Amino acid sequence: MAEAEFLLASNWVLLPEGVQEFYDELQQHPDGAKAKAGYDVVASSIKLKCLISDEAAVMAACQAALDKLVRRELANGWESGKKIAKSWVRAKASEQYKEASLLVFSPPEILRASSRAAWILPGELADKNIFLAHLVPDEAMTNLQQRTGCTLRADTDGRVMYIGADSSESIARAQEKLNAVVEHLARFPQSDTRCETFIYAEDQQDGKATFSYLEHGPRAHLKTFFLDRAEYNVEPGRNEYTLLFQEGVAVSLWDGDRKKPIPRPGDNVRAASEGQAESFSAFPAGWAYKAKDRRSDDPALPSGQGQMVAAWVAHLPQPGQMLPHGEGSQSGGSTQLQTGSYDPSQPRQLMPVNPLPAAAPAIMHATMNQQGRRKGRFNNNHKAPQPIAPAPKPVKTEAPIVSPMLVHAISQKLASMVTGLEMFTGHLAIHVNFGRLYLKEINKNLVWHEDSKQRGQVKPLQELKNTLDSGYTSPKDVDFTKILTAKGADANYISLMTDGSGKRIWSGYQRRTVYEIVCSAVTKTGDNFIFVIEVNGNDFSYRIRDYDDEACSLFVHCPKRSWDFKITLSKTPRLGQDFEAFAKDLVNNMRVVPQTSGVPNLELVLKKAYQVVICITRTVNIASYQRNEAPSDPSLLHIREVHDMSTDATESNDEVSITLSPYPAATELGQLPKWYEVSMQSKIINIALNKNRDLAFGDKVGWSADQLLKGKGFDLLVRSAAQMVRKIDGVGFGGDNHQDTGIHPGPDVKGSVW
Repeated sequence: MAEAEFLLASNWVLLPEGVQEFYDELQQHPDGAKAKAGYDVVASSIKLKCLISDEAAVMAACQAALDKLVRRELANGWESGKKIAKSWVRAKASEQYKEASLLVFSPPEILRASSRAAWILPGELADKNIFLAHLVPDEAMTNLQQRTGCTLRADTDGRVMYIGADSSESIARAQEKLNAVVEHLARFPQSDTRCETFIYAEDQQDGKATFSYLEHGPRAHLKTFFLDRAEYNVEPGRNEYTLLFQEGVAVSLWDGDRKKPIPRPGDNVRAASEGQAESFSAFPAGWAYKAKDRRSDDPALPSGQGQMVAAWVAHLPQPGQMLPHGEGSQSGGSTQLQTGSYDPSQPRQLMPVNPLPAAAPAIMHATMNQQGRRKGRFNNNHKAPQPIAPAPKPVKTEAPIVSPMLVHAISQKLASMVTGLEMFTGHLAIHVNFGRLYLKEINKNLVWHEDSKQRGQVKPLQELKNTLDSGYTSPKDVDFTKILTAKGADANYISLMTDGSGKRIWSGYQRRTVYEIVCSAVTKTGDNFIFVIEVNGNDFSYRIRDYDDEACSLFVHCPKRSWDFKITLSKTPRLGQDFEAFAKDLVNNMRVVPQTSGVPNLELVLKKAYQVVICITRTVNIASYQRNEAPSDPSLLHIREVHDMSTDATESNDEVSITLSPYPAATELGQLPKWYEVSMQSKIINIALNKNRDLAFGDKVGWSADQLLKGKGFDLLVRSAAQMVRKIDGVGFGGDNHQDTGIHPGPDVKGSVW
């Protein structure tokens, strides 16, 4: 029912003792008891909330209680009293008045404490829309309570933290941590989350460029675009390939002699996988997937076990784009860890060895039934495949990879992205992803075509960058496809890449499998929240992260190359408190059934009490490499072999049983059952950012953005990315998305294809 909310207004100002007496009087009044009372820290006044139908009666009760209090004080001589004041000057003389008045309305668990305090959020933070829910998330609140022995409760406005404890010393510790976070926010600039565009034109950095439609590029280039059904709708009649080709716009260098844009590499590109074996040598046919059974002692879901999640969500979501084509329900895949130094040109089964400390995987939570079962793995004993063909012979020398000015500009931006995160608790990562950048929402007058009558589409690179920086400032503003290829031979080519002198650039040191289970829940506010449970395929520990964890991205357009790259800061607070019970139950009841060949089948049991939907599942094999120049160059290369999974669900009253098997190819839809993604990271940056994962609330890590910048981790990562994008022109050119019918001249364009 509709409610009314109002502030208590009077010619008299209530001091803390007067606030207490007024509240007591109001509670004793039959109509006054119908209202919920509190204290507005901004207005320094009592606030009341009641049903609209009770508003008149409640206001009359307030007037009666206030009159009684004032008459009593005036009779006793109000000048020496402690309950009312005639002027705001006395009432606002100290913050103690506010705190004491706030404590009158403390939650019951705070009122029962021996010592109490009310910590007030500074007004300058509230002015920036930073309230307690942002400053102290739920898991941080739990951490602070455990460390200080205090009970903490935030008010409904997000401006006051009520603190109760057995001693004033405990309260002081909690206030110290809260003040430390506020001081950090005030003293240090915050993370720069405004995305920025860069154009890597190699030897034409001083040249000019323009925007051009993708469809006007070489067909051989367009046929190598592949869309992921988790991100794009590829169903018949609504296939987003057509939208991509018709409306997609890319950055193109300008040919001043021909008065035309220079097309991306296409018809003249030699496929990197030409003449090579098809399988990725890091994960040969004999790659062993460890089996897993459900818990034999799996009890029925006890009453209240799902309350933490069920209370946090409102109803079953409709995941939208996450729905698989032609399936009524979905589920997600996982990862398994198998480590060891290996040579990707000599595939064979290896005994596990300890991974390098710098490349430590994410901290995981072991499921109860997997404790102590860390050894051994399923072994299919398949014959190892023959070594793959060698990579093409390199040229003798290489030109400078990227200009120092561009490296410096990108590194400076990366430093600004991590500035102010020294007290953030959760998962932080910076990674480079290779793929294709394109724009859909752009003014058509800015896009060049042969019959164009507009002027000014051709600009110096810096002006084009400024145009992009003014309108494309969030990670979602620029589309990015990250599927490079469907061929394992292309992955081999990348792993065996050589430099100008013919020396191998990368050496492999770690392989693992991860089952990525993408889940969705609708919050009480109606927001659709998607999160991922990453299950380690070796010991079946798991980690929970936000699916949409891009805090900020740098878009690096590479118009001379087949591929672009994007550098992203991923930022995810710890989500264990919200989803721990659900994730633990799901993983405990998960089965992994190895097959005689290929990826295993998965079986999941989804209990309806949690009110969570499984959206999509992938089995991901990850091969990691370090540069042979390490430790002088700390760059890491990750090649992800992604296996899409198909869902078959059976529903009962209390649960949904889900069986997952390899997704069949949908060639006519341009949907792959297996593909490869490539990314890079830096060991130096990883070591620093990993310290935030278990950071206690109010504590601070030892790294700073300036230290990371001076440590050259950013510079070396950018240089490695530039080198990679120059060498992978031919990757993916052995593939075909079979979307020829969607390739035709772009919207309102009369010009011909180049």
